[in-house]
Amino acid sequence: GLAKGGLGDWYDWTPEKGHAGNAQLTPIELTATAMLFDNARIVSDSARLLGSKRDAESFAALSENVRADFVKAYYDPATHSVSTGSQAALSVGLHFGLVPEADRDVVLANLVRAVESQNYRPTTGEVCFRYMVRALADAGRSDVVYRIIDRTDPPGYGCMLRQYGLKTLSEQWDKPGSSLNHCMFGHIQEWFQSDLLGIRQAEESTGFERLRIAPTPVGDLREASGHYDSPRGRIAVAWKKTGVVFHLDVTVPGNTTAEVLLPAAEKTIVTEGGQSINETRGIREKARTGNEILLEVGSGRYEFKTEPGGV
Repeated sequence: GLAKGGLGDWYDWTPEKGHAGNAQLTPIELTATAMLFDNARIVSDSARLLGSKRDAESFAALSENVRADFVKAYYDPATHSVSTGSQAALSVGLHFGLVPEADRDVVLANLVRAVESQNYRPTTGEVCFRYMVRALADAGRSDVVYRIIDRTDPPGYGCMLRQYGLKTLSEQWDKPGSSLNHCMFGHIQEWFQSDLLGIRQAEESTGFERLRIAPTPVGDLREASGHYDSPRGRIAVAWKKTGVVFHLDVTVPGNTTAEVLLPAAEKTIVTEGGQSINETRGIREKARTGNEILLEVGSGRYEFKTEPGGV
């Protein structure tokens, strides 16, 4: 069955009421049921790693039962929508895999339309904002995420900064809330690091032993830089677009390897420190598609540049 609701998507937003407290746009049981599904999945995975087969199977069965109940209660296969069709409901369905796999692209298109219909204003609350960011970014739509945050009208970060001059995150983001030091709307920091800068662990890596550096230039943004202090040392990324030339500086800490994904069309010239990557020790080309090149590098600092080659 469905889980009992709590606060739901707390402090979601509507043009009429702003932030009103309890969820206005999404059933509170929807978010609670998604949490139950995810918690059962996590416990099952943990039990499997610990060698507890019975617990792993029990909680895996619970997660699948909850998933089936969620789909039955909230997913409409005719419209490819989730519950009320709110940004929050669609995002939860996508992020937690609670919509049929074959329908994901259509549900994603519905989410994008839901955002566009609000002129890129987020209506999600503190609970589901992260799930919307992740649902969009993980599907390759960081361009939409950028348009959501690159605004100064309410609700949003720009409103907090420009209209109210806040230096900390308010509990609500259309005007100062009862709390002016609330971390919940800080989820965008994850997107800054993992998508905009592209600092992530590689699949199956633990402790940042293997990295995946895949920056995502978006919109009219021309440069970005930042770092993450991992257990193995500082991982730093700085990228800049100058016309058709893309610069990427990467620092990989000691005892660490990294996959680096660069934008590179078929005839793109890729250099490191002014030298062809084919002539540079410690760099291996793993794959090249029509728009990207995947490199593998070891510890060190790298200065990559991509620019169009000959016809």
